[in-house]
Amino acid sequence: MPAGWGVVVVGPSRVVPSEVSARVRFTRESPAGGGPLAGIAAGLDLVTSEVVCVVAGDTPRAGEVLPGLVSALTASPEADAAVASDGEGQPNPVLAAYSVDALRGTLPSEPADRPARVLLEMAHVLVPADVLDVDTRDDLENVERQDPNAIGTTQR
Repeated sequence: MPAGWGVVVVGPSRVVPSEVSARVRFTRESPAGGGPLAGIAAGLDLVTSEVVCVVAGDTPRAGEVLPGLVSALTASPEADAAVASDGEGQPNPVLAAYSVDALRGTLPSEPADRPARVLLEMAHVLVPADVLDVDTRDDLENVERQDPNAIGTTQR
């Protein structure tokens, strides 16, 4: 996460490093386990800024692309979001920067179990595919090979 940015974590509270603990707040989606859109809605309740970044928990290197997404969004006054996409152009709505007002206006009243891709007409920003997420053991090993400190695991 970029230094100085506040963080809202949607999920169970856990211990965080002391150097960032003052910037981290925890909340839960309703119902617990209600999916990414319910998580976004819960987290948004704690946001006071004009722009918010949404990052899935399986995206350990997301901090590298968040400043670029925010820059793309703020440079385009007509855009409501800047969304990362993989090399094939698939948008990832849980690696994105959103206008808070637009996001609040787009969220359905019952977000549980709804797909996050329903959010907005999005401005897409191409991001290297290896940044997007870690879904398989091969993905994890690829990230660890590139940067052993990215995940916070111990060396084998």
